[in-house]
Amino acid sequence: MDTLEKAIKDAQEVMNAYIQSDYQGMVDSLSLKVNYMKKKELRISYLEAELDAATTELAHELRENHSIISSIYEYTDQKNFLWNSNFIEELTSDERKKYITCNHASINYQIHHQQLDIFTELPYFSVIKRFTALSKYVKYIDGILKQLGIVSQAELPTIEKPNKKPVSEKPKAKRTLEPKLDEEQLTLLANCLNEINVFKDPITQEGLINLFSCNLSNPLNIARNKNKLLVYFLWQLESRSYITMEWQAVSAQEKLFYSDTDIILSQNNLSSLLYQVKESPPKDCHIIDKYIKELKEH
Repeated sequence: MDTLEKAIKDAQEVMNAYIQSDYQGMVDSLSLKVNYMKKKELRISYLEAELDAATTELAHELRENHSIISSIYEYTDQKNFLWNSNFIEELTSDERKKYITCNHASINYQIHHQQLDIFTELPYFSVIKRFTALSKYVKYIDGILKQLGIVSQAELPTIEKPNKKPVSEKPKAKRTLEPKLDEEQLTLLANCLNEINVFKDPITQEGLINLFSCNLSNPLNIARNKNKLLVYFLWQLESRSYITMEWQAVSAQEKLFYSDTDIILSQNNLSSLLYQVKESPPKDCHIIDKYIKELKEH
């Protein structure tokens, strides 16, 4: 588990505890009030008003923090929704660093239960915590109303998604890494990758052409502990405009790489690795730098 993944999952563990605490607090408060109402009509009226207020707040949170909430909206039922969703991709480099530098292990949940200021430096922590707890609360109220025979008119806010393309529309064109390299440069880069053993099997000039054109018969298998070197290699090519700036998205969409743990590298994985190599360049990166410098001479 890399540094960023561990930091996000540590934050998730603390967040889950707070979400559950906030949710349970709302449920307990609601139950206490409703239990004092003897008339069914009065209970229903109060529940509907509470539901309306909660959904209104959810809609407000969605408007104010649309991109962040959209990134986790469909994943909040999962235990590790911060990492499994697109949350990481919404964070800037500085925001990711704040999660990494926060010492989550030192946080005692019981002590800090009433001191949420400790999380003000964790980007979007409070927003996501509140939205998730409130979403659970809305579902809870809706469930009670259904038990009372009431079909609620209130709905959870929805994330707008593009309409599906008509069946008759042509399929999306295959994406490539848009290489701007001649044959000599491709041979040089193949030599570079083979010298530092990035892939389990040596790569040829033709294999590199197939990689950059996303025309592989199977994903390339990265050698053990070489994930960061590959990402560093692609980053250096991108920074000098030899390949597209969107290489992470293209690599993930076209399923170009098997990691050293035999999983397809997702955009989230690549983004995390890129953050790490920018913070701490991997061993043997100087060899890549030497070859990249030679590209200009060809």
